[in-house]
Amino acid sequence: MKKKIILFVMVLWGSAAEAQHPSNRYAMIKNHEIGDSVRDVEITKVLHDGRTYSVSISDYSDKLLILDFWTTGCKACISNMPKMDVLQKSFAGDLVVMAVTPEEQTKVTQFWAKNSYLNSLDLRVVVEDTVLSRMFAHFVEPHLAWVYQGKLVALTDGEYATGAHIEQVLSGSDLTWAMKRELLDHDYSQPLIKPMHKYTTMDDFQSYSVLLGHQKGLTGYLGIHRDTSAGYVRGTVINMPIANVYFQLLRKNMGLERFFALVRPDLFITPNQLLMENGRDYGTYYYDGLSEGIKAEWHERNNISFELVRADTGQRDEDIYGVMAAELNRMLDINMRFERREVNCLVLKYLNKGSRDAPAVPVDLSLKAGVFRGNLERFLYEINLWARNPQAFNAGVVNTGDPVELELKSTMSLQELNGLLSPYGVGFFVEPKAVDMLVVGPLQ
Repeated sequence: MKKKIILFVMVLWGSAAEAQHPSNRYAMIKNHEIGDSVRDVEITKVLHDGRTYSVSISDYSDKLLILDFWTTGCKACISNMPKMDVLQKSFAGDLVVMAVTPEEQTKVTQFWAKNSYLNSLDLRVVVEDTVLSRMFAHFVEPHLAWVYQGKLVALTDGEYATGAHIEQVLSGSDLTWAMKRELLDHDYSQPLIKPMHKYTTMDDFQSYSVLLGHQKGLTGYLGIHRDTSAGYVRGTVINMPIANVYFQLLRKNMGLERFFALVRPDLFITPNQLLMENGRDYGTYYYDGLSEGIKAEWHERNNISFELVRADTGQRDEDIYGVMAAELNRMLDINMRFERREVNCLVLKYLNKGSRDAPAVPVDLSLKAGVFRGNLERFLYEINLWARNPQAFNAGVVNTGDPVELELKSTMSLQELNGLLSPYGVGFFVEPKAVDMLVVGPLQ
C-alpha cells in the first residue's frame, strides 16, 4: 500500500512539471483562421539587440504584429527580410516584425551573423518555436501572419509586405487580398470532383476530363492515382500555371534520359523558354517580373486545375502523362510541345587576356532593380526569369559559385551589364544556339 501512495505522488509531480513547459501548456492550441481572436501566448526565446527574452502577443496589442515564418534554408524568406527591416523602421511605433523559426538558437545565431542579408538587420528573431507554428500552421514559406488589435487580419506570402498594404491594415480598410489559406488536411489522392456514378466494375466504368480554375486553400500538385478495386487511373493537376503543367507533363512523358538531353538554360522552366506562336500573350501562361500585380493574385486568376479519369488497362505512368497533355491541348485549343529552334542566346565566358570588355551588342535586358548579392550561377538564373531576355548559358566559367555584387537597373543594355561583370573577368557574348523551346502553337 505504501508503494502505491508514493507512486501516485510522483505521477502528480511529474504531470505538474510537464504542464509548465510551453510546448505542453499549449498542447491543445488550434490553428487560427482569418478573423479569429488571437490567443495570448508567451513567446519564448526572442533574440534582439544582444538579449534573449520572453514576451506575450498582448504586449503588442497597440501595434501591427507581423510574424514572419522562415528557416535558414528558405532563400526567399532571407531575401525578403531586409525589406521587412526597412518597413519596421518606416512604421516605427506602429509595426513590429518577428522572424519566427523552429530551428535551434545556436544554429540561427551563427547563420544570422555570417549572412550578409541579415547581419545588419534590427529584427526580433524567435527561435525554437513550437507554439506559433501551430497557431498559424502552413506548408509553404515565406508565411506572414498579420495580427492587429487582437485579431488575425491576414495570412500572406512576403510580397504583400509593402508600405501600402501596411497602411491598409492600420487604417482599418477592408482587405481584398489573395489570402494564403492552406488546407492542411486535404487528401490529394482524392478526386477533385465527385461523379454521381460510383465505379464498381470495369463494365460500369465511365471516363471523364474536367478543366477547372484555381482551387482555394490547396498547394500545387501534379500526379497519378490508381484505384485497383474500381479499375481506373486518375491524373490530377492542382493550382499550377499552364506552362508549368505542360513542362511537368512533357518531362514525365519523355522520361529522364530524353529530358536531360534537351538543350535548355536551366533545369526548371523559365519564361524565356516559352515561344508563343498562337497569338496569345505569355503573361497568362507563366508569371515573371513583368507580370502585373501581386503574384498570389496572378495565380488565383491564371492557375489551372485538371482531372482525367480513364480505365486502367495497365498503361505506364509515362503514357498517362502523355494522354493528359494531349487532352489539355484539346481543351485549351493549343499545341504545346518541346521543339528545337536556333535563337540568339547570351553566353557567359571568360574575357580574353588583355581585354576587359565583351563585344558591344545592342541588346536590352530586363532585371530586378537594386543590388544583386549572390554568385554568377544565381545571376544566370535571375536573367532567365524574365521572358523578354535571351536565354543565358554558361560556357566554361568554372567559378560561378564565387560571390559578386552588381548594382542593377530595371532595364540595362548588355554593354552596361558587361561593364559591371568585367571586374570579375567575365562577360556575356551573343551567339546563335540550337535550344529546345517550349512552343505554344495552335491546335492542328
